[in-house]
Amino acid sequence: IGGCCLLIAAHLYAYVTKVLKPKLDAATLTKFTAAFYGFFSAQFLFCPQFLYDTNFSEAKTLDEFHLFICQAFGVLGLFFCGLIIQLPAKKYLTFMTVFNILFSSSLPFYAQYAFAVKLPDHYLPVGGCALICLAHVALWYKSK
Repeated sequence: IGGCCLLIAAHLYAYVTKVLKPKLDAATLTKFTAAFYGFFSAQFLFCPQFLYDTNFSEAKTLDEFHLFICQAFGVLGLFFCGLIIQLPAKKYLTFMTVFNILFSSSLPFYAQYAFAVKLPDHYLPVGGCALICLAHVALWYKSK
């Protein structure tokens, strides 16, 4: 299923870049990335149980420890989003490309592979992260 998500994301990316031909630069991509991650970080901070229930099939109430970790991750994520939009995007393109690949591999891609996730709901983080990774790789490759 994860491979199918990546294949769909690759086809969507190819369509957008070849047919629509958007003017995508590092600054715009960084702002989109911050908005996308900010959306999930806010959920981690303010409604972690909703985030869990939306993305995972197992009905489970998060305990105090998991709520604590989720909320801390939400604060960290929101501040990281605020930081990356202030950095010179072109200068940090390599860093952000590597970060997005590793971050996506350790969270939504891994969850899609290893856990019982709710479909089609979990396609949003998987597909969004796949597009962000592909866009970063394309911009990084273009800049070399």
